[in-house]
Formats: sequence, C-alpha cells, structure tokens
Amino acid sequence: MSTHVVRAALAALTFGAAALPQAWATGIPGQGTWETDLEGRYLSADHSHGFDAFYDKALDVTWLANAGAFKGTWGGAQYWAAHLDVDGVSGWRLPIMVDTGAPGCAGYAYVGTDCGYNVDPGTSELVHMFYVTLGNKARYDTLGHKQTGSFNSGPFSNLAVDIYWSGVAYGPDTDFAWAFVTTDGAQARPKKLSSYYAWAVHSGDVAEVSEPPLGALALFGSGVVLAATGRMKRCEPSGRVRR
Repeated sequence: MSTHVVRAALAALTFGAAALPQAWATGIPGQGTWETDLEGRYLSADHSHGFDAFYDKALDVTWLANAGAFKGTWGGAQYWAAHLDVDGVSGWRLPIMVDTGAPGCAGYAYVGTDCGYNVDPGTSELVHMFYVTLGNKARYDTLGHKQTGSFNSGPFSNLAVDIYWSGVAYGPDTDFAWAFVTTDGAQARPKKLSSYYAWAVHSGDVAEVSEPPLGALALFGSGVVLAATGRMKRCEPSGRVRR
C-alpha cells in the first residue's frame, strides 16, 4: 500500500510507526455489522495490497485500513493524523467522543456513561467500532460478570489489543486525554505522555466510487467469502491505565 504516513516534517520526529498492511485482514463472519456497514475504498492506483480505507456507513466516516500505523504520545498522534496524506487524501483526524454530563469521568462503571465498560456507542466512534461494528465484548457485562468472546478485527490490518487515543483532551486535567482500551472494552483517560496507538479517521466518504459490502465479496470459483474467520489473541497491555 502506498500510504504516505510520514512527510518530511514528520520524518525528523521520534514517533513510532507500525508496518503498513500487506493486504486487507479477515474478520469473523456474523460478528458485528462490519460485513454490511463497511465498504472498501481504494485511494491509490495500486490495488494489489487491498483497500486503503473503509467507509463506515453507520457513522458516515472513513477509517484508515491500517489500524496500527502510529504509536506514540497524544500530542504526537494529533500531529500525525493532522498531517497524514494517503495518496493525496488529507483531512484525517483522531476519533471523537462525547464527554457526557459534568466534565471528566462520571464514574468508572460496568455501564459507563462516558468512561468504564459498555459505554453508549452513540457517544464515541471508537466505542461504536468496538461494540457494534466489530461485535466485540467488554471484559464485564452490565452486571459485572466476567465474559469472554473472540476478538474481531474485521477487515482492518494491525488492529492492536491495546489502547487507542481519541482526539479529545480530558477536561478536568489537561495532562490526560480520553482513550479506548481494546484489551477490555473500556473507555478511560490515560496520561497524554503515554505511548499508545492512534487510528486515523476521516469525516464522510473519502472516495465516491462505491465498493460492494464486504460480505458480498467472494473468491471466484470457490464461493468462499473473503471475510473468512480471523482471530486475534487477547493479551494484557504492558502498563496500567489510570481509571
């Protein structure tokens, strides 16, 4: 994929960047809405490495196909997204969320309003992606019972079981920013100077040429859907997140 994630201005910085995907990944059929809500988008002339991005019909945003292209501080993630150029497509950002009620975490809970587990998917793009689009489960259900399930990465490459920055700073303390923990399905607020992943998103559909829903893509002559079963092991993050 010819994704230009680092320009000359970024090359001098010490941000970590994961390898670019070699092809689109495979997700778990029937888990979540990804097969119907996501449509592949080619942004470069070279289609040999798969889609460059995926349009999310439910949220009307486009997600970068490589979900692990950047890892670094919150400030570094903001700069990276703002300067990201994918074959001439700019205007990328970090996912947004809504800090409901009074500024800050309204209480870490099994049914969170803006932080904790099982947060309302309508308040956060990352929460919606994790719970609805990919159909993943939080570590605890709404009653506090531990639950398990297969981690679905959908069609995205390099989706880490880790922590992802949102583009929203934590109101009560500017040393922190909102983030989503794909390890256990919780929304939290780690320190901005911590090193976590960033996933670039673009408002609207970045490509007008429509691709068929992922569930409709089949391999010629075999009837095998490209969205074949793919699983990622759950693992614990290397550091704790302040909650």
